[in-house]
Formats: sequence, structure tokens, C-alpha cells
Amino acid sequence: MTKSKEEVFNKIYEMLKEEYSQECTDIQLSGDTNLITDLMMNSVDALEFMLRLEQEFDIEIPDEELNVESLQSINYLVNIITKL
Repeated sequence: MTKSKEEVFNKIYEMLKEEYSQECTDIQLSGDTNLITDLMMNSVDALEFMLRLEQEFDIEIPDEELNVESLQSINYLVNIITKL
């Protein structure tokens, strides 16, 4: 079942609010939120979050998409997930 970009964004938003509640109160999450600089994710956090996304959306993110650029913004992640 294909999810809309809005549905994917909302789910990612919920996951981030749950995981990074303190950081999310300090900033306003938007499609342009950078997960590394805004939420202070380190490489381990980023990998764990990507794995959670794969489980949540029942997808496999291609290795070439598992990079720093994919965490540049929530919108970038939404685009990756909705095209899979």
C-alpha cells in the first residue's frame, strides 16, 4: 500500500517527536529540518533511525540512499520512502 507524502511526513514527525522530544521542543520541526545539525543526531543515531524507518514502512532503503544527504531534511527522507 502506497502512502502519500503527507502520511509519510506525519509518521516521521511522530517518530522524531517521540525519540527527540527535548530537541523537538527547542526547534520547530518542518520538512526542512536537518536531522544531523538540528536534532544533533550522530552516525549511530542516524543509522538506528533509518532502520526504524525501514521497519515502520516495511521497506528496504537502498545502500546508496543511506548517507548524510538522506538526513539533510525530513522532505528528502519522505521522497526516498514514497518512491520505494
